[in-house]
Amino acid sequence: MTSHVTTEGGDVAPPRVPQPGSQATWRHNRLSAARVVDLTQVISGSVATMLMADFGAEVIKVEPPDGEPYRRYGTLVPGATGGENLNVMRFNRNKRSVCIDLKTAAGREVLGELVAAADVVVENFRPGVMQRLGFDFARLKELNPNVVYTTISGYGHDDLLPSPNTTDPAYAILTEANAGLLHLAGDPGGRPVWMGFAMSDIFSGVLAFAGTVMALGEVDNGRGPQRVDISMFDASLFMNDLPVNTFEVLGRVTGRGQYPLQAPWGPFPTADGYLAVAIMSEREWTALCVAVGRPGLASDDRLQTGEQRAANIDIIDKAVSGWLVDQSTEAAVANLQAAGVPCAPVNDAAGAARHPHTEAREMLVDVLHEDVGHTRVVGNPIKSSVPTRLREPSTIPRLGQDTRQVLREVLDRDSDAIDELVEKGVVRG
Repeated sequence: MTSHVTTEGGDVAPPRVPQPGSQATWRHNRLSAARVVDLTQVISGSVATMLMADFGAEVIKVEPPDGEPYRRYGTLVPGATGGENLNVMRFNRNKRSVCIDLKTAAGREVLGELVAAADVVVENFRPGVMQRLGFDFARLKELNPNVVYTTISGYGHDDLLPSPNTTDPAYAILTEANAGLLHLAGDPGGRPVWMGFAMSDIFSGVLAFAGTVMALGEVDNGRGPQRVDISMFDASLFMNDLPVNTFEVLGRVTGRGQYPLQAPWGPFPTADGYLAVAIMSEREWTALCVAVGRPGLASDDRLQTGEQRAANIDIIDKAVSGWLVDQSTEAAVANLQAAGVPCAPVNDAAGAARHPHTEAREMLVDVLHEDVGHTRVVGNPIKSSVPTRLREPSTIPRLGQDTRQVLREVLDRDSDAIDELVEKGVVRG
């Protein structure tokens, strides 16, 4: 643990050391020696802190007394008496839930004490909110000289690299639209199609996780407080690198529903669904032509390179779709794979959840909620020799269930002081 607490006399107390019997006794890696004040909401920040918790960080999720906004969206989970919905189950495993009213001076005082006792602060408010609360980076550094302050927003914060769009609304679909991702999905010449999930939110959370781990290393090397800032637009543009680089280097704009380097590269309809085909080499292209009963296409002058095939995709679509029309997805995949053609079924969520790879790689993990009981959610995709909590049932807390314990253990508040804060509505627990 590298965090320090400033005492009333101004002295800096020694780093917090996990005590026997505490949550920290099993710890093995850098994150597992970290305490994180989690001020995040909705998806992006919640993903970042979930990954931190997976690798052992003590994540203290701070919410208003009535919970963060995402608790009010989505399907309620059967059996949850506290109104928990699917979103709570998705991102809150292994976190400690604390409710503080940051609109009150006493609530902000409690938050300041938590910051002083932490290693990392993560938030994804709109830029300016933390300043209005009195917790900009300058203040955080005063409270904790070794803090890592990680932020996620649509277009970044002005203290690092200012953007003219800093204050723009930043839902995932909007940053994806601005960064050119939304342009890519859909039929050529047709309407853009959203992918159906918050892609830039998820990826921004992963980047924030990686950036925070990097920053902790800087703190450990004696380089003082660190700042990490993730923009959802930047994350979207990074994912959109091939079309953007194609434009910058070659001056060409990639069309909708097209992969400009190779073809066929995409989904085809079958008798009962869809399968995806990906042709990268000439050997694979020839194998596809033979498999669909059109060997002559392999020598067609219009289809000799990946770019030529992309430009004449209608010819290929007609040949492949005609062969697939009477075949089930399962049969077509088996036939194409036997012929050496890279392909896969287009699974829905049920197919993905029951895929043998999902089970083999432990990508669904057991979680436990006091009201809901045991269920499974998507696990951590980072497989490594670093120990995680994912082989144990991960707990999902009720809203505010850890407030009293955190104030007592972390801030050394006694029961009377905590009761007073509860009675005044400063905290809930």
